[in-house]
Amino acid sequence: MDTNAQILRDDWSSWWAVIPPALWTLQGVEHPLRTTPRQKAHPVSLWELQRVYGAEPAYQAVLHCARCFHKELPERDMPAVPATGTQREDLHHWLWTTAGTSATFRVLGACGFRLHADDPQIKPYVSLDWIWLHPYSRHRALFRTAWEIFIRRYPYILLEQPTTAVRISLYGRPAMTLATRDGQELRLYTQSPECAQHGPMRQGASGAWDCYAKLPDGHICTATWVAPKPIRDVPAVRETHGQRTATR
Repeated sequence: MDTNAQILRDDWSSWWAVIPPALWTLQGVEHPLRTTPRQKAHPVSLWELQRVYGAEPAYQAVLHCARCFHKELPERDMPAVPATGTQREDLHHWLWTTAGTSATFRVLGACGFRLHADDPQIKPYVSLDWIWLHPYSRHRALFRTAWEIFIRRYPYILLEQPTTAVRISLYGRPAMTLATRDGQELRLYTQSPECAQHGPMRQGASGAWDCYAKLPDGHICTATWVAPKPIRDVPAVRETHGQRTATR
């Protein structure tokens, strides 16, 4: 059976410069996203895909989004999307969808995570290798609301070459810096502030987070985390048009 035939085009989407895939079925875990009153007419769900029988159309849609990502950012490597039937425990893929017109689901975007667990000196973490949203689906807080699900699913997330839009979406989110065995420093986002050496911190009365872990010499760890200044106080970051528009 030709699985490509199951990826349809909505009747009205032929007017788009970038045509989003549409699917009849999805195999995975659905996470409805929080919506504003304006978005209630077209709610969006985030799907964590599973590599099971019948999931081929969904992964074809992921591949379509990956190609769009690579087309907008040709200096980046083509995202890895395993062929149908290939078991890759280290690669996780997600889809944003809304209700379709001629099919059940219309795909709004996709992203891919990669698991890293080969350094015994640091905790396993995932890297967000790529993310692509359809141009008409950007600047609608889809990534920002999905992040709340991502950070619960993956306690430690590294962003691979994030665009300015992604960095702005995550501005002020807790993060910590870890050193790998080869001396590389990783900035990992966390759900709550954590000390790189002792784990979760405690929030103080001043709003700052402190470690307070007892050290072998009897002293207390002085590591702290303070929320950064409002983003309006941060100088703008300049980048190319392609970097600015590829992911929102």
